[in-house]
Amino acid sequence: MDGMLTLAIKIFKDEYPKRFLHQLISSQLDMDRLDYLRRDSFFTGVSEGNIGSARIIKMLDVENDALVVDQKGIYSIENYLISRRLMYWQVYLHKTAVGCEAILVNLLKAGQTSCAQRASAVCFACTSIFFWSTMLTALFRFSPRGIAKLLCTRR
Repeated sequence: MDGMLTLAIKIFKDEYPKRFLHQLISSQLDMDRLDYLRRDSFFTGVSEGNIGSARIIKMLDVENDALVVDQKGIYSIENYLISRRLMYWQVYLHKTAVGCEAILVNLLKAGQTSCAQRASAVCFACTSIFFWSTMLTALFRFSPRGIAKLLCTRR
């Protein structure tokens, strides 16, 4: 088990000799992006994100230790790129999503401030645990918008 974890970390850090494996998990055309476009399209009811991910995967090949796309797959890749752009315009950057994210960021900041001041009327036990967790506090200081996005988006 430990060997598999070490292997996965090497692939993730792009330290594994087969460099194309890193491209599969971290590139402009990685498997996560293919997955979330389809999933977000389905759950939001927006058809623009519905891409032919199976065809894209089928058209991928490895050449000189890099992922390449077969010539027949160019249209599918073009559709994928356009779909990503349309999903950003229609879903991810929609005024309601952006507004909810801003409200959540402000709510998290207010909660953190009240818990830091130990204002017992506002800071309940469950929120205290939430805001005082070391990892969350560090993440929140680094990027409150990042946490808001994490709570608002993909599940």
